[in-house]
Amino acid sequence: CTEADLTPAVPGAAGFKAGSPRRTSLVEPGATGAKVTLAGFVIGLKCGRVKDARLDFWQADARGGYDMEAFRYRGHQLTDAEGRYRLETIMPGAVGKRAPHLGVRLTPPGQPPLTTLLFFPDEPRNASDPQVAPKLVMKRGSDSQSFRFDFILNL
Repeated sequence: CTEADLTPAVPGAAGFKAGSPRRTSLVEPGATGAKVTLAGFVIGLKCGRVKDARLDFWQADARGGYDMEAFRYRGHQLTDAEGRYRLETIMPGAVGKRAPHLGVRLTPPGQPPLTTLLFFPDEPRNASDPQVAPKLVMKRGSDSQSFRFDFILNL
């Protein structure tokens, strides 16, 4: 990895809400929408894989609505000893003209947070969403319901 591989922040990545529950699945009771998984690592350029990095995830429901009152489709987890994370959720709906995405606030131990957005590959709305960057598009996993994304930090 080089500095060119760093995961960019997304200014104005709205929707983060402090205090989300710790969980690895955002699939809610009665959820509609295709189930998907996202997995990967948090990696520092100098320090390698980062243990105990906090990943706060949030997203819209299948219809493109956000829960701003409670914590539906919101949660956080810590990376394991190998810097690994894994999230189960549903495919979020598009919000307005925006491409479907996952919001992420990544906080490595003792470091300031990075807030960014992750986008799905092969999504037609990616072409017209100004916040989509190639470095923020997840990679397809072993099947159509799984995705990979490694966060690269300047640590």
